[in-house]
Amino acid sequence: MNARQLAKLEEIDKKDILSWTDKDWLLRDTYRDEQLSEELKGELKGKTVYTILRSVSASGMSRVIDMFYIKDGQPITIHYSTNKVFNKRDGKREGYKVSGCGMDMGFDLVSNLASHLFDDYKLIRQEWI
Repeated sequence: MNARQLAKLEEIDKKDILSWTDKDWLLRDTYRDEQLSEELKGELKGKTVYTILRSVSASGMSRVIDMFYIKDGQPITIHYSTNKVFNKRDGKREGYKVSGCGMDMGFDLVSNLASHLFDDYKLIRQEWI
């Protein structure tokens, strides 16, 4: 984020949360996603991200998959607030909506995460739970 956006964030934080506009929420969520990406870069390199199938559509052409990793023996869910990272967040269920069939969609989701964080899909492993 640039200095102007950070200054705007400071203004937002001083306001009552009920008076936030849609732009305020989007800026706050974008900032939170950038922080999450930086945190995940340190946490996930060379580690395993676990995927859970939450839902499959009646046609079988889309599914909702959740991702998490283990830190200090506890599962940590990977949730981006905005759709800038995956453009696949499912609002009704926990996880990311993935369309298509004929390949391992959990691997696709995790390799996209690795590519987003490291520009190399091989730096994070994926396992189904």
